[in-house]
Amino acid sequence: MLTCHNVIKDFGGVRALAGVTITVHEGEIVGLVGPNGSGKSTLINNITGLTVPTAGGIQFLGQEIAGNPPHRINHMGIARTYQIPRPFSTMTVRENVEISALFGMTQGISQKEAKQQAIEWLDFTGLSSYANLPVTKLNLHQRKFLELSRALATKPSLLLLDEVMAGLNPSEIDESVKMIRKVHSSGVTIVIVEHLMRVVTSLSTRMVVLDQGRVIAEGLPETVMKDPLVVGAYLGKDYA
Repeated sequence: MLTCHNVIKDFGGVRALAGVTITVHEGEIVGLVGPNGSGKSTLINNITGLTVPTAGGIQFLGQEIAGNPPHRINHMGIARTYQIPRPFSTMTVRENVEISALFGMTQGISQKEAKQQAIEWLDFTGLSSYANLPVTKLNLHQRKFLELSRALATKPSLLLLDEVMAGLNPSEIDESVKMIRKVHSSGVTIVIVEHLMRVVTSLSTRMVVLDQGRVIAEGLPETVMKDPLVVGAYLGKDYA
């Protein structure tokens, strides 16, 4: 479904990605993990068109997408969320999702159809009772679910989740895990960037570990987390 081949990304004299090669297969939940500064969000930004790789290729469903603008990549079937939700603060909850439905992968729908789809996605994520409220009335957890609703309204086949659990309490984390499984069960392939290891290991069918812009391990969660290179990256070489 998605292939990143030898992706390099430089920011001035800093090499954030140093030749990353990964493949995501349809139906997977791939956990993308690594220490702070390892290149996880940079890779997500390269895939979704927010930044352009310095070198290397990114193919989605057989098409090269590196260098395409974010809206075009979204129309191809890739959506993402951000660690810090970015709703339109002057609009209602429903209107935020309605815009995504209007300008997402399904082109040419009417505003009435977009409104109906927005209501359906808010029902899917449990936010339907907040539909007509301004987004300022939502707490952090609800805003993250709104972010998810907006992404899903574009009807992606691949969803990239960037630290959706950050800042949540334990009960909210448990609810978010259930929601991610629900999204996956609906037929969406998922790549999840997450620092909470108990979460990402329980969700992932496969894990990829980055360190200093390179892939240092990949495979089943229980195998990857015992890899000496992974232990060393998180805890230092003395613990590996």
